[in-house]
Amino acid sequence: MNMKEHVESLGLFDGESRRMNCPSCGHKNTFSATNTNGELMWNCFHAECSVRGRGSRRITADNADNIVSILRKNTPQQTTPCPDVPFEKPKCWSRQISQKGLDYVDSVNTSGRYDDIYYDVRHKRLVYAIRDNDGRLVDGAGRTLIGARPKWYRYGNYRGGFKIGTSDTAFVVEDIPSAISISDWVTGYALLGTSLRDEHIQDLVKFKRVIVALDKDATDKALTFMRMLNNLVPTGILMLDKDLKSIGDTERESIIRTAIIGV
Repeated sequence: MNMKEHVESLGLFDGESRRMNCPSCGHKNTFSATNTNGELMWNCFHAECSVRGRGSRRITADNADNIVSILRKNTPQQTTPCPDVPFEKPKCWSRQISQKGLDYVDSVNTSGRYDDIYYDVRHKRLVYAIRDNDGRLVDGAGRTLIGARPKWYRYGNYRGGFKIGTSDTAFVVEDIPSAISISDWVTGYALLGTSLRDEHIQDLVKFKRVIVALDKDATDKALTFMRMLNNLVPTGILMLDKDLKSIGDTERESIIRTAIIGV
């Protein structure tokens, strides 16, 4: 099988990743494919499979018409929830975190606040485990430690958010480190991106109040999310000029407490 042609046939949109059964070794939900600015990357995470590669052909509306259904018949897709497909922890995940991984944890102020992390020994990524409301491992978000693309990689198909903390006030952020860094004072809720899904809303309406605190380059989206949520739960917005995970605890706490007063 020509793997490049196979990945092209999936018709991935720019920025889309998909997890599925490996077309080479056949192992369940171990094969991933990503389109980043037109560069296709694919890899099987099974220890006994060596399939991996990349190609530069851009997937567009013109060539996406050649999509074949060889995988879609029996594989989960990134764009739909797969509650009946259990997530299998990749064998390349290790609890032995590299020094670069530990340095990254310190740099984003998450050290000592969350220890459910792994090190992807194969792809040199620090992996934050993602669990559902019942505590089941359902996904992982891996941050590259060697400058690879994409910067963040999702290992599964989970459509919910990452939640940490016990407060009745939720701060909605984009990434996991940001959520962890504020969890001493509020519940951090990471969207794992910049989309507000139904699964997120179902979680957020359970809180007493919600503060939307997306990165400063997503102000328009933050305003939209605030208006959507405010119809269901008291919601405010925090206009950030600094990254929450990159500032000191004293300043972070002050920003958080000030934002809560206004809701």
